[in-house]
Amino acid sequence: MSHTKKHAKRLVGYGRISTAQDLARQRQALKAYGCKVIFEDTASGKSLSGRPQLVRALDELRPGDCLVLAEWDRATTGHTTSAMVAHYVKAANQRKLATAAILKLENTK
Repeated sequence: MSHTKKHAKRLVGYGRISTAQDLARQRQALKAYGCKVIFEDTASGKSLSGRPQLVRALDELRPGDCLVLAEWDRATTGHTTSAMVAHYVKAANQRKLATAAILKLENTK
């Protein structure tokens, strides 16, 4: 009999907006999807230095977790952050650690 404790799958949400926007729509979508843990950034910029909560979300993924991005383009503006997030999730998935999901929110404009 194995005594290895398995972690329950967590849906770890991430949302990001620029400073003049509101996170309510992304937060609501992440909660509706089932995310109990949600990280949020409010900042402009194209580097990870403007996304400390994204870095924290990636660091806190446990085996079996799923990183849920409210909107890919908001989470990863710029090729550098897109490549970094894709690489991290792919590597985690190959080690059976984590997966990712990306929500497609309706445009409210």
